[in-house]
Amino acid sequence: MGTRIASAAVLLPLVVGAAVLGNPWWGLGATGIALLALREQTDLARARGLRPAAPIAYPLAAALALSGFLPGLDLVRPALAGAVVAAYAWQIARPPAERSLADWTATLAFPAGVGILAGYLVLLRGRPDGLAWTMLLLTMVWANDSAAYLAGRTFGRTPFFASISPKKTREGALGGLLAVVAVGLLAPTAGAAVPALLGPLAAVSPMALAALGLAVAVVAPAGDLSQSYLKRQAGAKDSGRLIPGHGGILDRVDSLAFAAPVVWYAALLLAGGAP
Repeated sequence: MGTRIASAAVLLPLVVGAAVLGNPWWGLGATGIALLALREQTDLARARGLRPAAPIAYPLAAALALSGFLPGLDLVRPALAGAVVAAYAWQIARPPAERSLADWTATLAFPAGVGILAGYLVLLRGRPDGLAWTMLLLTMVWANDSAAYLAGRTFGRTPFFASISPKKTREGALGGLLAVVAVGLLAPTAGAAVPALLGPLAAVSPMALAALGLAVAVVAPAGDLSQSYLKRQAGAKDSGRLIPGHGGILDRVDSLAFAAPVVWYAALLLAGGAP
């Protein structure tokens, strides 16, 4: 626990500082995290005998993440189209005995997943009111993760998807849900109290943000379970060892990545703006 807290104490100011600075620093950071996450996913895939094509996968992930810098320019489809063609060519060029449909799929699926989700982080911060919504996203995800962890350790009795993540419990999930709904209810008040960071949230209905919190409480654990599924497929406890006490990048950003699109579309619905 002490190591986890120490790591969090170092990382939290860095993440919040990047959010305050905004793009391009936030976007470059999100892209860098996406590439680190892809590396961990690639290592997990290799543990299962897969061989994704790194020269195709890494540029695809970077292009999809950085597409958030230019939301008016469609970079997603050309990046995906180029990667699909290149992945086919890569397999055709391999010796017949080494050609693999599974490798072709992994070459595209992993970078597409991390890149598109990271792109939503960049898009969200790029909004005129993006700092407030980004801070709300971070607070909701961290509140959900922390409350679920503490409630699970204190009250956890009933397994929750035990075949994927044995330590998670329904009591922990409920604790996380209550915490993130509370964040949503209090967000407009916090927006009025701290306008420099959260001002735009003051104009949003508390019930609407509570509903957003409920959605985050569903998708954030889904992100965590998805990465736990990958780790179990590879027979690994953690996705990496980059963050002491936490594991790898994937172990820390899975919930955030899954929640980012939800908060992005909630911001469009509740505060407007061009998609």
